[in-house]
Amino acid sequence: PGTVDSPSLHDRLRATGDQFGLVAESLTKLHPASSRLAATLQQIGAQAVRSGRAPSAELGMEVATAVLFLEAAFADFEPDDARLTERTNELAGRLDTVARGGASRPLEPWMEDLYRRVSDRQTMGTVVGELRVTLGEVEQLLDQYFRDPSRDEPLRSVPALLVQMRGVLSVLGLE
Repeated sequence: PGTVDSPSLHDRLRATGDQFGLVAESLTKLHPASSRLAATLQQIGAQAVRSGRAPSAELGMEVATAVLFLEAAFADFEPDDARLTERTNELAGRLDTVARGGASRPLEPWMEDLYRRVSDRQTMGTVVGELRVTLGEVEQLLDQYFRDPSRDEPLRSVPALLVQMRGVLSVLGLE
């Protein structure tokens, strides 16, 4: 962590503090029972702005865990889920401990599962994106061929692209 020696760090800290405030406000509106986590995030953002120093790596990891949790929780938002309140309170406690200089605890099993699920979701999104691009290439090549069937060059790379797509789908367990 460094001190403010340039306007850019100060500006980034202020912007981060503002974002924490917005997240806290949204969290409180969407799930009032998570107000403890909202307040803790807002305090951490305000403290970073006041101190002019970037937070410690330990605190950064705790904040990242909390934000990742919120992202996953609100992707499948169920406001009456009791675990949501329990977990936001647990995250607030972890954040508060580290923000006050305490040591970070190892990740709970549910947090590791959360990381795994988010990673799987991102991987699937990447795979689907790549399949779309490859399918777009196949479509473009077929379009070129059908516009001028006397030229069969565009068709030459289509089988390899389809085999590539088939390989990806088989790795995913799809026939």
